[in-house]
Amino acid sequence: MHDQIRDMGRKIVEDEEKKGKSCSRLWKNPKVIQALQKQRVPTTATIEGIMYQGEGASDVIVTHLQEIDQLRLFHVYGAKIESSLHFPNNLKWLGLPNCQHLTSPSVSIPAEVRVLDLYGNDNVAKALLENCISTNTVFKKLKILDLTKTGITITPDFSSIPSLLKLTLKYCTKLVEVHESVGKLKSLVWLNLAGCEKLEKLPDTISELTSLEFFSLYGCSDLLYLPKQLGNMTSLKNLDLRTKSKHIKSMSSFIEKLDRLEHLHMDYHIGAGEGDLVAKSKLFLKSAYLLDALPDPCCRSKTYLKLDDITIKELMFSFIRWENLESLILYCTSLKSLPAWVGQLQKLKVLKVLSDKLILADDALPLKTIEKLVLECHVFKHLPPFSKKAQNLKHLALTCTEMEVLPDWIGSSSKLEILELSQCFNTSSFPFVSYIKFSSFS
Repeated sequence: MHDQIRDMGRKIVEDEEKKGKSCSRLWKNPKVIQALQKQRVPTTATIEGIMYQGEGASDVIVTHLQEIDQLRLFHVYGAKIESSLHFPNNLKWLGLPNCQHLTSPSVSIPAEVRVLDLYGNDNVAKALLENCISTNTVFKKLKILDLTKTGITITPDFSSIPSLLKLTLKYCTKLVEVHESVGKLKSLVWLNLAGCEKLEKLPDTISELTSLEFFSLYGCSDLLYLPKQLGNMTSLKNLDLRTKSKHIKSMSSFIEKLDRLEHLHMDYHIGAGEGDLVAKSKLFLKSAYLLDALPDPCCRSKTYLKLDDITIKELMFSFIRWENLESLILYCTSLKSLPAWVGQLQKLKVLKVLSDKLILADDALPLKTIEKLVLECHVFKHLPPFSKKAQNLKHLALTCTEMEVLPDWIGSSSKLEILELSQCFNTSSFPFVSYIKFSSFS
């Protein structure tokens, strides 16, 4: 939820309370503590939501909830929980991140729960798994499950949560097995296994997740191999294969089937097959080394390339294979220069460069075709004399704190429509432009 929407909702609740109506949502101390510890509150009959994660949460002991029978949302961070605590049957959202239990918990999760957040809550996570196994409990309505940083060694049998949409298992450092029933989650769109460093293999059934859009194996350093049928995940848009595993040296040709893929992150030492990544026109990379690792058909099919690599200082790789690029985005804060061959990209229309050290050469830019040029380079004091070369430039955006003077050619550029300046604090001379926009940009 956006902060402004949250604040607007809170303002509505506060206004109603000022008019004498009972408060339906609690998020401030001391009213939250009073309600949680069964102290004096005006009434609990109308309370529908309780959220508390402020200072002093670790000193809160939750002893009372069942009598708040209209409660639909309960999210308390880092509190102490009485083990005999029972949750109202109408609860839809249950969040107990980093909560402590005074003794071993006896978990009873209401059947109506849609969101279950157990981030860092080892006791409840393990008790929940044991309870599911021993009682064959099925949570048909559970949509979101977060078990981040819990000490589980095996995931639940997913037959008990068949409607799951989002599953987060980040940094479950003791996790060694993903239950083979994961393939039954036909509605799952998000699966995050980042940081599961003890995980050695994935069940073949994981390739049956045909609705999956986000899949991360970042930091799964013990992973021995990738399932060969991952190409069946035809809905994937974001795939992170930065496992840091020494066992995985190359990818099979499964990626060529992922025609919806938009974001791909790979370790620099992983090779790519001849047919990989041909179908999708956009590509997002986290390592410059992949520019040479990818096969020719992949490179020639791309019209949009975004490189986000803060370590690269020089682009020694040839962009000739990227001859069809129309948009090139370089978020490379250590980049010192653009090589002249970038100017050979005859179809390039949009160029965006973010660097703290870039020195711009006139012949490094494909100025004949460029329509939008975005330079976020704080060391710039002067722009090169592009003059007549920038004949098609329509949009020029600059974030250059050291720039003192804008060149006259900007004012004489016949097609320039927007000059967008941000943090150009030292700029004292501006040419006349038909439309100048002063603002910040992303």
